[in-house]
Amino acid sequence: MSSKTPADALKECKSREEMAGLLFDALCDDGADSVNLFDFKAQLLGGQGSASEEKRIEKLFDSMDDDHNGKLSKKEFVAHYVSTHKQDVDEKFLAGAVKDLTKFQNIVSL
Repeated sequence: MSSKTPADALKECKSREEMAGLLFDALCDDGADSVNLFDFKAQLLGGQGSASEEKRIEKLFDSMDDDHNGKLSKKEFVAHYVSTHKQDVDEKFLAGAVKDLTKFQNIVSL
């Protein structure tokens, strides 16, 4: 595994889309091109979520799953993440991305 921190890896990205793509890669740590609701919840909640938190994550997933196929693709994730944070200045976007990246349990080597 690389000794790069999540912040270092994100700072090397040339665009917000690339940053969001890196977040997706960490979220979907098995190298797949999509993530299902079960795995999405597992990564975001780490098995520690309450029923209300699980419902909130399910709503988020449904809002991001544009084609409603039960899988969240990298394209869908990136589009939603960038759109959701479009008002953020670059420093705030980076800080939010670092915070989100460190939430994921299984960060692949950056």
